[in-house]
Amino acid sequence: MRGERDELRRTEERLHSERSTAHEDRDRAIWELDEARWVVDSLRADLGATVNRTLDAESIVARLDKELTEV
Repeated sequence: MRGERDELRRTEERLHSERSTAHEDRDRAIWELDEARWVVDSLRADLGATVNRTLDAESIVARLDKELTEV
């Protein structure tokens, strides 16, 4: 009887340890996903700024080209 109790206790401790490890793995995966989302959001913002600067430059070039044609 004592041997069975000891075995059950070891099994319970092992399962508790595995559960803790699974929770740590889940938390790490969530953190990595959040970090990836932050990187993507930052890259989107950079891309948006670059697109706006490009459009502004193209607009300036078009106006200068028009002025040059008029002159």
